[in-house]
Amino acid sequence: MKKWEKMMGLILAGCMMAGSVGCGSSSKETAAASGGESISENAEASGETEALQEENSPAIAGDAAGDTEDIAEIVVAFAGTGTIPNDVQMVEDAVNELIRDKINVVIDLQCYTIGDFSQQINLALTSGEQIDLMCTTPVGSAQFSVMSSQRQFQPLNDLIDEYGQGIVDVVGEDWFTSTTTDGNIYGISSYSNKAQDTYFCVRTDLVEKYGLEEKVANINSIEDITEILEVLSTDDGIVAPIGGKQQIFTGTYGILYDTKADAFYYDTLGAAALRVAGVEIDNDTTKVVNLYETEEYKKALEVLKDWYDKGYIYKDAATFNESAPDLIKTNVTACSFTDSQLGVETSQELATGYDMTCVKVIDGIIDSNSMKKFVWGIPTVAREPEAAMKFLDLMYTDADLVNLLTWGIEGTHYVENEDGTIGLPEGLTSETSGYYLGGLDFVFGNCFLAKVWEGNDPDLREKSLKEMETHKMSPIVGFSMDTSMLENEITALTNAVSEYRPSLECGMGDTDTQLQAFLEKLKACGSEKYIAEIQSQLDEYLASME
Repeated sequence: MKKWEKMMGLILAGCMMAGSVGCGSSSKETAAASGGESISENAEASGETEALQEENSPAIAGDAAGDTEDIAEIVVAFAGTGTIPNDVQMVEDAVNELIRDKINVVIDLQCYTIGDFSQQINLALTSGEQIDLMCTTPVGSAQFSVMSSQRQFQPLNDLIDEYGQGIVDVVGEDWFTSTTTDGNIYGISSYSNKAQDTYFCVRTDLVEKYGLEEKVANINSIEDITEILEVLSTDDGIVAPIGGKQQIFTGTYGILYDTKADAFYYDTLGAAALRVAGVEIDNDTTKVVNLYETEEYKKALEVLKDWYDKGYIYKDAATFNESAPDLIKTNVTACSFTDSQLGVETSQELATGYDMTCVKVIDGIIDSNSMKKFVWGIPTVAREPEAAMKFLDLMYTDADLVNLLTWGIEGTHYVENEDGTIGLPEGLTSETSGYYLGGLDFVFGNCFLAKVWEGNDPDLREKSLKEMETHKMSPIVGFSMDTSMLENEITALTNAVSEYRPSLECGMGDTDTQLQAFLEKLKACGSEKYIAEIQSQLDEYLASME
């Protein structure tokens, strides 16, 4: 097994500086009937990008020109956050115009909302509908770890060898490590900034209204955040300072329970949504523990209980279906915690409709979960796997395609500014654009090829790549769990987590009693067997690295 240092070296050696992506819907009929949003295409690649495209394009074009077979049509599925854009068909047509002669392939773009994606994509796969290429999500049954363990993706090794060498040239072979099991590559993670941290984000107008600029800028502990929430709780324009759908305040990579310096870091081993098993990064990364049994988790719950009792947390946060940005947008709450990266202020502003002040409170890590958040895979039921890989290869090498999928059509859905960033055309809003995906510029293949949305540093892509290079990394970033023999336990554990975790992490009820009941339920659902199996696999992985 190759070390992460070599992985980063290969990544950097093959990198192209430029962009990012994302969004979803369900069917052509649904897309036409829904309201939506949009943004960019037709990007100028850097000299490095152009050189790589010139190097790859002749071979691709030659293959297509010499192909006498009918053009292959593939179904490409992905998920976004908000409503399904109106102009999905328009963008699909533009994509097909761009790629038809290059790879002899056209696409049927199937977009879903994030709330519907897991259910709809699994229904489509089990009912035999055509899905040739899809992107996994960080939550639900459409997570890469879940779908790969259920053998819903086919191995890509041979397809990459024949049709995906452009991808290899860009990311390096070690990029596939976290999506490989027993030597078989089952997916390709989007090439985006995997360095994500936990931020505390609050409406800038309220920060200024109450003179909290210095307090927010210098957050150093959970007590500092408590004092900010106390001030915000006096504002009559909101219901409560903080909240959101199953609001989780503990962070994907760590728990803030006291000071920032004391934050508790962990690697969830690729199962962040479940979070039953993990290793403590600053302690013993060879031992798998139940993260819900740690003392740090209990301390965090005690803080949240205090916040809830004081009215700082929206009382329906555990059961409310709206996300934290949605609640801020509708003036229910004023702030939230979010896992994000450079450019977080802009993405939050786009999602909430308010100028947002964001401060990093937990320095995240690049771990196996980071590498599995948005993974492109070819389902086992795919009817055109070769064509799917040809299209996927273009998503990592063709800046025009990346920007078209990410932002839409230039002049229609976005315009370019003098500094090279892009924004909405005059007179349009995110709601009226037709293809605005909410700033999800980290999904479609090589996201460093995507143009930068206005409000961000024009050099965001280059700086993001540098941040990824220098970010803290888990020593077991390449470890990949095989949970195929634990399907029953995972189903039961997932149900238990869904039952207890939202209310616990919103501070509802008696913490001691609920936490004990939660831990007992986890054991009854097979947590000990689950952890023991993962420990065995980790031991085997570590032995192979010696």
